[in-house]
Amino acid sequence: LVEVDAPEPVPASFDAGGIRQAIDNLLGNAVKYGPEGGTVRVLVRRDDGLARVLVHDDGPGIPAEERERVFEPFERGPSRKVEGAGLGLAIVREVATGHGGRAYVAEGAGGNVVVEIPARAP
Repeated sequence: LVEVDAPEPVPASFDAGGIRQAIDNLLGNAVKYGPEGGTVRVLVRRDDGLARVLVHDDGPGIPAEERERVFEPFERGPSRKVEGAGLGLAIVREVATGHGGRAYVAEGAGGNVVVEIPARAP
């Protein structure tokens, strides 16, 4: 199940293909690392001049000591048993920084990965 919470439009200028790839990677990771049959939550907000997308899953989360490392190419996070090349979050971060923003793991239970890019004036 995927729940989207986007109460209002958040205008931003971006490369549609790049942002689509970043969000697709985040959703794929949330499904992969979350519990089977779990809920993935997507929150979209405008905050402090930023367009912010948070993707949350109810999985084990990412330990604090690994929160930067998971964005490096070929890293696969705390569960090395999951298949993949370890490029998903590296691509997410590259897309975010290419748009003048950032990607990071937020505090909280489960997986919480955030992408922020500059918002446009409404």
